[in-house]
Order: sequence, then C-alpha cells, then structure tokens
Amino acid sequence: MIVYQETKASFLEDVYNDRIVKKILEKLEMNVGNSEKESWIDTANHMERILRDDIFPNDISVAMEFKLYNSNFRVDFIICGLDEKKKNTIIVIEFKRWNSVKVVTDRDDMVDVQVFGIVPHPSYQALSYAKIIKNFYMEAEDEKMSIYPCSCLHRYEKTENDAITNKYYKNLLEESPIFLNGENDKLKQFISKYIKYGDNKETLYMLEKGGIKPSKQLQDNILSMLKGKEEFSMVDLQKNVFEEAKRLARLSKKDGKKRVYIVEGGPGTGKSVIAINLLAQLLGKYGMNCQYITKNQNPRDVYSTQLKGNYKKTEIDNLFCGSGSYMNCEKNLFDTLIVDEAHRVTEKTGFIKMGENQIKEIIKASRFSIFFIDPKQRVHINDYGTIDRIKSIAEKLKVEVYYDKLNVQFRCRGAEQFINWVENSLQYEDVENEELDLKFLRNYEVKIFDDPNDMKNKIIEQNKTQNKSRIIAGYCWDWNSKKNPEGNEYDIVIPEYDFKMKWNFNNTIWAIAEDSVNQAGCIHTSQGLEFDYVGIIIGNDLRYENGKIVTDYTKRAKIDRNNGSMKGMKKLYKKDSTQAAKVEDEIIKNTYRTLMTRGQKGCYIYCTDKNLAEYLKRRLNKNNGIEYLIDEEERKYTSKVAGNQEEYRCE
Repeated sequence: MIVYQETKASFLEDVYNDRIVKKILEKLEMNVGNSEKESWIDTANHMERILRDDIFPNDISVAMEFKLYNSNFRVDFIICGLDEKKKNTIIVIEFKRWNSVKVVTDRDDMVDVQVFGIVPHPSYQALSYAKIIKNFYMEAEDEKMSIYPCSCLHRYEKTENDAITNKYYKNLLEESPIFLNGENDKLKQFISKYIKYGDNKETLYMLEKGGIKPSKQLQDNILSMLKGKEEFSMVDLQKNVFEEAKRLARLSKKDGKKRVYIVEGGPGTGKSVIAINLLAQLLGKYGMNCQYITKNQNPRDVYSTQLKGNYKKTEIDNLFCGSGSYMNCEKNLFDTLIVDEAHRVTEKTGFIKMGENQIKEIIKASRFSIFFIDPKQRVHINDYGTIDRIKSIAEKLKVEVYYDKLNVQFRCRGAEQFINWVENSLQYEDVENEELDLKFLRNYEVKIFDDPNDMKNKIIEQNKTQNKSRIIAGYCWDWNSKKNPEGNEYDIVIPEYDFKMKWNFNNTIWAIAEDSVNQAGCIHTSQGLEFDYVGIIIGNDLRYENGKIVTDYTKRAKIDRNNGSMKGMKKLYKKDSTQAAKVEDEIIKNTYRTLMTRGQKGCYIYCTDKNLAEYLKRRLNKNNGIEYLIDEEERKYTSKVAGNQEEYRCE
C-alpha cells in the first residue's frame, strides 16, 4: 500500500514545510507513538539533504512507509526512477537510529542491539523486503523492474573495528550495502548509479496496480533448497526462528545438552520453508546428522519424487522419515530432528500401537529437536501433538524448552484476513465473530459455487497453466473405486447435478501427478502441501442450522468412521458425550480450515448443504460491504461501494 509518495520536488517541499508526518498519518490509519513520528522526521530530513543534489532529477519518486501487500511490514524509504536503459528501478532503504551494535557470530545476518536484543542486520532487513517485492508483486519480475536494497544508519559513527560492518557480514553487505554517519556521498553515488531519470511516480503505481503473485510452492523448490539456495525470503520472525534453530542445534552438538524448540504458526506462515532450509543448512554447511520428520506420507513422497535423479533412494529415505521411526532408536543418535506438522504425531505407532510415545522417542533420539505445530490442524482422533504435551514431556525428561510463534502468512497471497474469514465462518470458539475487511478479494479469489460441475470446470481451466490446481473433498464418500480405479464406479456422487468423481488413484503423489485434476484429494493427501487454486467440496459433516455451524461425524464415510480419522467417536460419545462433541467439532472444523487454506491464488467452494452455501455467501458479501445486483441477461453483477460502481464478471 502506498502510504506516502511524491516526486523529489514535492518531497523537498513537504520536508521544508513539516508536512511529512501529517501526510503519512492520513494514509496509515493507525495509532503511532511519538518515537515513530520522530523517526519519520529524522529519516525525511536526512534524505532531503541527500536528494537536494541536482544530480537527481526533480521527477524521481520518493516513498515512505510503503506497506508490503497484506502484511504489517513497512519499508522505511524507497526511491524510484529509471536506469540508463529506461528500466523502472526501485531502491529500498532501511533506516535505523542506532549508535552501536555487537556482532552475533552464532546466527547469520543478526546483530545485538542494546535496546532491542538480537535482531536482523538492517541490511538483511532491506534485502528481505526487496526479495518480498520481487517474489510477490507481478510487475517486479526481473525483466520489468530492478530492485536494489541498502541500509542507512546515519547516527552511527564508524570505528576502526566496527561491528556493523564486521567481516562476518561481508557477503550480506556486498548484496545490500550499508551507509553510516559521514557517508552521505557514498549513498548519493549508490543511488545515482542505478537511477538516471525520473519516473514521475509511475513505478510504485505499476507495482500496486499489477497485483501480487503467490510465493513459490515449497514442493517445486525442494531440490535447490537442499543444494543451499535460498528460494524463499525469510523475514521478521521467520528469520529469527531460523537463526535461533541453527544456534540451538549447534550449541546442543557442542555442549551435548538436549534442547527442544517449539514453533507455532498457522497456514502459510513458513513452517515448512524454515524446516527444509534448516535441514539443508545443518546438513550442508554444518555437516550434522539430521532428519526431516512428518507424519503425513504424502509430503514425504512428493519431496522424494522431486529429488529423484539427484539423490539415491536410500539417501532420500534417510532424509525424510515418518514420526514412528524412532521407537528403538539409540539415545542422541541424531544431532537434530526436525518435526514438521507436529500436530499430526501420534502417541503410539502403527495399528498395533507399538512404542512408548512418539514425542518422547523423538526427543530421546536427538540432542536437539524442533517441532513445527499448528494446533488447528489436528484432523484425526489419534493426533497427539499439542504444545502443552510437547512441553510437558520435554520437562519430564529435564530438557530445556524454547518457544516462538510465527504470525505472518505468505500462502494465500498474503491475505491474513482470508484466514480470519475462514475461522470466523467456521465459528471457532476462540475466534471472535466480527465483521472483517475483505479487501484481499481484489487479489485472492474466493467463490461459492451452486453447481459442483461449474467449480470442477473452473479448476480444470486453472490447472492448464501449471498442473497446480486441485479438487479436495471432505471425507464424506466411501472409496468404492479403490479396487478398480479404471472402472466405471465413482466415489463422490452428487445426483441432483449429475456430478461424479473418483478419489485419487495416485495416493501419495496425487499433488503433482499428471491428470490428478480429474481426481479428488482429501485431507490426508493434501495436508502439508499447497496449490495454485483449490476447489473444496464440503460434505454433510459440516452444515449450517439455526444460525450455527453444526458438525456431524456420522456423515463421514464408513471407512473414516470405522478405521480412519473418526475411529472411536461412537465409543467416546458413550463414555463422555461432552468431550466427544468437542473432539468431533475440532476435527471437522480443522479439516475444512486446512483444506480451504491450501490455495495460493484462490479458493472455490461447493457445499452439499445449501444453508451453509448461503451462509458463506452472506459472510463474503456482508463483510466485503458489497450490494449485488444480478443482471441475468448479461450474467454480470455490479457492486456499489461508497457510491462507486465497479463491474465484475459473474461465475
């Protein structure tokens, strides 16, 4: 979001007339303390001295507090213009008012600041913002724009053995240079090297108008990540967690002391990205004996398929393991065990319930273990992993426990409000029922379909681009075609629409296999993975009755009730109906929350319960502040928002 943007000439006038703070506050629409206002003035005054030089054209653009897509990240200062080949160019500058720092040698690209503690180096922060712009904004692709990051600590006086420019940060500073007190000429040279002509505020408008694109899909980049290439930009808490995990892993290997690190995060907050990057660095850079663990077979098989031809099968199997692999494992055999989807670990292993306790077995088997967990992705009655349980078991084993929480999501085109809309709509007890600002719908596509065939056709159309769109259904239909997948028997049948579909044939690599768009996946084949667009079929296990979301495990498929996610619910209801209702509600709501947040570009929904479909439509329309006027002849609808009319194609 463009908070403040002016040409150089107007910026100089605004600084001279003390208008900077007022103009920023008019657009920012949030409460800001005096300290932050002072930093804006400080930054503006410093950049006014830099940019008043005649080497910079008056029509280059200046922006402050540029808000990155649907996140809380704001870039301190941006300069835009054209390079010598007339290509749109952006310079990202991160400002800090620090006077001194200490070098941090046990965490890459971090510094120790007296007031704030250990935080990312300002040049890393600028670099991460530049990468976010490049990775998320359609118009910022290499052939369209150039982006150059740097940082400026204008109060920081350089000394002979200075910490902020220490050789430890050499590689970082080559990619994102830093400018200190007394280095104004160097900053001028850096800017003028890349910006030769003015753009008259065009570049950022292009950036915003072009919309955003989703982050790279993890399964497509697993190989290059294991080879040490940073495919995903880690920012803020992601970077902190990643460096803290590396520090704890190295420390545990050095002093032999066992440690457990719990990292909580919702859909798309980067848990798996951190996990795979951590595996790559601990293996490659530090030569540690470590493994990546996930209960779900499907992500492991997808990763294995992507690695074929570059790694031997035995090597792959030794990297990616199930959570039940450590029953009889030697104590501290591993330096690090990385547990992704930790909410899915079970207490015992296998059908005959072997072993003592999977969490306990993993902790015992490694000096350092890290558990990535989302409490709202418990989707099976036997899912055992909870934050409290991991803490309790670790403490009983006299193991140090560390905890962090990731809070910014990067999957659903950065639309945190979409996650909130899903949780509000599902009526989670711990989520307040509030009206949400769904401006994200401009970038993230959400549609409720009345006919499942229309939704399927839309997914098939979207899938033509990259084979990355899928239909996923609630487990409310038996798998009748399992014994004869090529036969004429179908599983998901909705007679009133003559809709027929089979469950996935390719059980483990359905997410990436050819022709999978014609098969329906379920929670067990999609959890832990992501797609461009998802089409969700919500079965009768989730309904809307008398103003309430109702869950009903008896509408699940027989196989799921008797030998699957809901096995034991009937017995639990006889024993404790209150507890059973709570478990039933949690699993079914979590299932659909997980399914609905698999899409990077959009989520399409069909509900077998018509009341639920109308309820979801109302929530979309009401929360978006849109009044719909249907024109049947043209199949269009018009929205009236604040007196302005905009036309949208009706699906």
